[in-house]
Amino acid sequence: LLQAMIPGAALVLGVLLLLCGVKTPGLLAVYFGAQSGFSLYMKVVLSNTVVSEELQMKGIPAAFLVTAFQQIVAFIILIVVLTILYLTPLRYCPKILSSTKEWAGILTFS
Repeated sequence: LLQAMIPGAALVLGVLLLLCGVKTPGLLAVYFGAQSGFSLYMKVVLSNTVVSEELQMKGIPAAFLVTAFQQIVAFIILIVVLTILYLTPLRYCPKILSSTKEWAGILTFS
C-alpha cells in the first residue's frame, strides 16, 4: 500500500492540474501515475504467481514479461474504452497531422 502512494499522488496531482487548466504538466503527472501504478500492479501479480508447487517456487522474475503483459492489457483496455466511446457523442477522432512539427512530436514521443 505504501508503494502505491507515489503513483496515487501523481494521479491526483495530475487531475488537479488538468482541472486548473494546466494541461501539459497535468497530462505528464497522470501518465507517470498511471504507468507507475500499472508497473506495481504487474509486479504484484507476477510475484505471487505459483511457478512450481513441488519445488515451492513462487514469482516470475521477468522484466520483459511484465512489459509485454502491460502492453497487452493496456491495448485491451484501450480497445474497450474506444469501443464504448464510439457509441456515444464522445467518439474519439484522431487529429490529422498537418505540419512537420506535429510529425516530429509524434515520432519523438513514440
